[in-house]
Amino acid sequence: MRHGDAAKTAEAFSRAAHVVRLSVVNQRVAAFSVEPRSVLAGWPTTAASRCA
Repeated sequence: MRHGDAAKTAEAFSRAAHVVRLSVVNQRVAAFSVEPRSVLAGWPTTAASRCA
């Protein structure tokens, strides 16, 4: 999918005083979740709160 006018973009870059080119390589090949997945649970302490 492309948007905009390629000719006008090329013209704008040719008239620019400074042009910066940057190549970025992302070495991340697999997702790594930083947040731990956990469960907090407790056991009922009274007889009335237990399931029969």
